[in-house]
Amino acid sequence: MELRHLRYFVAVAQELHFGRAALRLRMAQPPLSQQILKLEAEVGVALFDRSKRRVELTKAGSVFFDEAKAILLHVERAAEAAQRSQRGQVDRLVVSFAPWVDLTILPRIIRTFGERHPDVDVQLRELNVPNQILAFRAGQIQVGFLYPPVHDRNLAVETILAEPLVVAFPEGHRLESFTRVPPDTLADEPQILLSREQAPAYHDLVVAFCRDVGFTLRVRHEAEHPQQVLSLVAAGMGIALVPSSAVTVERRELRHRPLDHAGPQFELAVAWRRSDASPVLHTFLDFVRNRARVTQRRRPARDGRWRVTGSAG
Repeated sequence: MELRHLRYFVAVAQELHFGRAALRLRMAQPPLSQQILKLEAEVGVALFDRSKRRVELTKAGSVFFDEAKAILLHVERAAEAAQRSQRGQVDRLVVSFAPWVDLTILPRIIRTFGERHPDVDVQLRELNVPNQILAFRAGQIQVGFLYPPVHDRNLAVETILAEPLVVAFPEGHRLESFTRVPPDTLADEPQILLSREQAPAYHDLVVAFCRDVGFTLRVRHEAEHPQQVLSLVAAGMGIALVPSSAVTVERRELRHRPLDHAGPQFELAVAWRRSDASPVLHTFLDFVRNRARVTQRRRPARDGRWRVTGSAG
């Protein structure tokens, strides 16, 4: 199968008329029809329904159409990237991340992407979700790692990973005796919470979870940064419900346990402007999706780690 066959197919699929497609491709109609027949023979299925007065895609043709467009787009991006490299141009990608994200897979994604794409200058900015949306509107960032929901029609938002909340507590705390913590045992515990201003989705998730299991959250201190949450817990100021990735690296003064409950999933999404057709942006997005799938295979959902969810936005 050659790229020209995919280009021929896409032109016919878009025009749904062999004559118009031939004019667009600047070739005669009979050779175009022959090339499409050869492509169908190679694929092994009919891509077009020619039984009616107009040409239509078959069900298999519709699926092939989506894949063919994606392949041609990747080829176009690869050519543009090679040309920029030849000219000595360096692409810049400004990536923002909300609180907690720096404790997830983001550092590994950025490091590995940088190793594979040394011609891309990745710049990082920590912004909460409301400020990310403002930065998108001002054209100051191209990619945002954040927590849904996001209400902005100009942004595409794709949920890539989700993880459970776990209970973090100081060393020697009574919760250390549990293998899995019953939620009702948290009712009398003072809790450390990341402020709603910094992480509204996280804040609301924790408050709603406590309410749903039957008690009102007793907030002893609202922190302004995730590291402050963990430091206050380690200092014995209270306990905290935190994303499981926040405690994957063991701290001497800190312990954690999963909940004995089908607790809420803390979702991580990637966002970008729908109108942004930058090749380097979409190369990065493809890389993020692939890394998320790799993470899923390494840490299946049943062990309380990451799992891939559907898209949103």
